[in-house]
Amino acid sequence: MAYRNNPSILNRDVSKTGLTSPSDVYDIIVDNIEQISEFYEFEPAIVIESKIPNYDYYGTIRARFVYSQSEGDEIDGIIKPLSPHITVYPLKGEVVNIAKHGGQYYYYNPLNLRNQVNMNRAGGELGEGLVFPKRTSLNRRLAPNQGDLVLNGRFGQGIKFGSDAEDYKHPNIKIVNKQSVYAQQLLDKDYLIKEIESLEGRNVDNKYYNFTILNNNNKINIFFNNKNYNLIGWQTEDIYQNLAITFISKIKTNQKIDKKIFEIPKMKMN
Repeated sequence: MAYRNNPSILNRDVSKTGLTSPSDVYDIIVDNIEQISEFYEFEPAIVIESKIPNYDYYGTIRARFVYSQSEGDEIDGIIKPLSPHITVYPLKGEVVNIAKHGGQYYYYNPLNLRNQVNMNRAGGELGEGLVFPKRTSLNRRLAPNQGDLVLNGRFGQGIKFGSDAEDYKHPNIKIVNKQSVYAQQLLDKDYLIKEIESLEGRNVDNKYYNFTILNNNNKINIFFNNKNYNLIGWQTEDIYQNLAITFISKIKTNQKIDKKIFEIPKMKMN
């Protein structure tokens, strides 16, 4: 809902006495509304539930306004996505902007609170128990160039409408899928050992050992340091010949890590 925010306190001269003139009334109104009051047509809200499985309310959500409501409150009625054609369905705990048109509430895309493509839940907010940060943390945006149009999904898929990035003249379309699946597998020690046992490796420039894994019509080349045998990176190629290279640097083993570095700070909505 629309709301006003008063960022400052008005200091009024109370020493004046006598009758109030029309001019004085006008000055008071200007002081209280136009000069120090900021008016907002929409307000951010924290998502309580996303009603995706219910076809009668497909894409609608339940939410609580951040400023004009308190913990435990809820916006009356269903909240529809603003567009019926392109909709980013928010997760429980994410923040969306909500506006009212013709008596109906509508929500915009989730706010980019953490600049992450997989999720942007507010600090301290719990999820729905389906989409977890650990499972999707390796998903990332497609690298853009000047003038590109990029659509990034939460789960490692994306489409980029770009150019040749040289003359910036010829069109190019890139489609990717299962972006983090390979990374999750390659960071699984048991999976790596099982696959490598049946493969024949090759020496690359006397620096690396390379093994090639075929997975669901996708080729995965993994590289190890030939001195300490650390995993240093991998290269993936899908059936569309899209190539992605990941390189691991500054490797440290057996380090004590403060678990607090993985905590998401609580968001302040000021």
